[in-house]
Amino acid sequence: MSTNAEVSALLDQMASLADFMYVDGRAAFEVLPLKTKTELRIVFEALNEELQTLLAETAGA
Repeated sequence: MSTNAEVSALLDQMASLADFMYVDGRAAFEVLPLKTKTELRIVFEALNEELQTLLAETAGA
């Protein structure tokens, strides 16, 4: 997978998760147990870290 494709895939995943947590799925997200909400936020943060690392590697190349 090319770097651009990897970045695009990460952005798509993050957008879908953010949409669920803060936009269209917000009502459903709010009724989830705290543990599940925390786990989803951790997934989002992990995707963001992966994206930032990939972008830094791309900028340094």
